[in-house]
Amino acid sequence: MNCRIGSLEVVLYKSVETLFTKKNKKVELCKSDIFESQKRVLLSSDTVQGHLHHKDITAFDYSLIPLMLKDDKHIFIQNDTRYIIIKELGTYYHLALKNIKDKDEIFVVSLFNLGSKMNEKIRRLEKKYKKK
Repeated sequence: MNCRIGSLEVVLYKSVETLFTKKNKKVELCKSDIFESQKRVLLSSDTVQGHLHHKDITAFDYSLIPLMLKDDKHIFIQNDTRYIIIKELGTYYHLALKNIKDKDEIFVVSLFNLGSKMNEKIRRLEKKYKKK
C-alpha cells in the first residue's frame, strides 16, 4: 500500500478541524492505492458532523488517517466499493472507506476508536467479510 504523507501535518490537522464547523466542505487527506489505483482520500464535513456523537474522535484522529493507510493493518472487504480498516496507532481505530469508482476519489465513511475491543472486532469482521 502506498499513502503519501506531506511534511505539513499541522496544515492537514487545521484543514480537518474546519470540517467540524463548515458545511459542504471536503479535505484531501492523502493519496492511496488501497483500491488498486492511486486515488485521493477525502473527508467531508457531512461525515465529520454526522459523527460528532463520537466524542473520543477529534480532528487529530481524522488527521491520522494517512498513517492508518500505511504499513501493517487489517483490511476487510465489505463489497467492491467499501473497505474496513483496523489499525493500531496508540489506540485501535476502525476506519471505513468508500471507493467512488468513476472518479479519482475515496471517501471516509466513518472513523471510531475501538478501545480494547480490537480482537473481538476483528473476529466478528473475519466471520462477516473477506480479508484482503
